Amino acid sequence: MTLTATLKWLTTIAAVLLSGLAEAQSTGALDAKNGFRDAKFGMPLSSFKGMVKGVFYKPNEESNSYSRPSDALRIGDIKLKSIDYTFYLGRLSAINIAPEGEDDTALLYTFINLYGQPRLIQKDDSFIYMMIKGGGGKMKKYVWSGKNVGMEYILDAKLPQDGSTIAGNVSIFSKIIHKEIEQKADAKAAKIRKQRANDL
Repeated sequence: MTLTATLKWLTTIAAVLLSGLAEAQSTGALDAKNGFRDAKFGMPLSSFKGMVKGVFYKPNEESNSYSRPSDALRIGDIKLKSIDYTFYLGRLSAINIAPEGEDDTALLYTFINLYGQPRLIQKDDSFIYMMIKGGGGKMKKYVWSGKNVGMEYILDAKLPQDGSTIAGNVSIFSKIIHKEIEQKADAKAAKIRKQRANDL
């Protein structure tokens, strides 16, 4: 291997290692934050003051959303439309942030500065994606993935019902509680399949 080729190889390896280190540090900051402002994932609903039931609240549901009228609806100079909190079995599991406008890239770059470059996702198996795509809509989103906390920024989502968009919305969630929800859903689905098989 020539000296030039060797130097090029070493430079490439160093860039990859530094990129991985930066990503680890950034997602590490996401894990360390573990929520938004004073709201930390896993905190019980009873520890929050002034929470009110969300628009889609349903009694006796395992997962429900709330809002807090006392919240400051801005991040620096960025105005927010809403901040919603989702609780699963009484524990904070997700936080959803909506900007005042339909699209606020300032919010996106704020999170990039804090947590590093995200991955661009244009297709996944989430319920909201399947609903939007199935109705002829579309969705693109940026994703940050820490060890215990995940975050998504919806870059472009056109709803099939009326063509409106929900671009700019941010979802921060506990991967630990999300995994618990998935495992419970899988167990329930397996039980249903077994019952159906027994009836054949």
